[in-house]
Amino acid sequence: MAGLAVVGAALRREFPQLVIGVQVLTHNAEGPLAIAQAIGAQFVRLKVYVGAMVKAEGILEGLAYAAIQYRARLGADEVRILADVYDRTGEPLARASLTEEATQAVTFGRADGLVLSGKTFDESQRMLTEVRAAGLGVPLYLGGGATVNNVGQALAVCDGVIVSPAFKTKQGWTRESLASDWDEGKIRDFMRAAGQAGAA
Repeated sequence: MAGLAVVGAALRREFPQLVIGVQVLTHNAEGPLAIAQAIGAQFVRLKVYVGAMVKAEGILEGLAYAAIQYRARLGADEVRILADVYDRTGEPLARASLTEEATQAVTFGRADGLVLSGKTFDESQRMLTEVRAAGLGVPLYLGGGATVNNVGQALAVCDGVIVSPAFKTKQGWTRESLASDWDEGKIRDFMRAAGQAGAA
């Protein structure tokens, strides 16, 4: 947490107009929100926001209540919450319908945007289309699976994509790939494809 805050503060000083988001790879609402407020970040991404999921670390309960209570205590209403409805690295317990859980995240959890990720890119597309039809009035983001080859297809049904693996020098879910750096050429190719999709 401290390291992220130090790096985030340095980025904010160097790039005062940059839109910055905070995601901490632990099941925690308070840490990302505290960092975001401290460094002037615009948003946080919180996974397992409503309901509960079984993941590698055990059963994780939704963060919505903790997030909105802590954001209010901080007086950080300007920090937007992007909430994952499901996390593709786990399995929901007592799964409700996708539309119902998305609605809970927006109404009860006051999420400012929803992140949707299926087990495959096609499943993610179906999820985005289904939630879009519910008319919840918040931006929808593809949470994973965007590549240089499908980003145009993704942006046809969502407001943005969250990208990291497509930029990596090593692919897959391994320790080596998770620790690998982003490749500048892959970033440029991806952004070019995304720009072409936006212009179409």
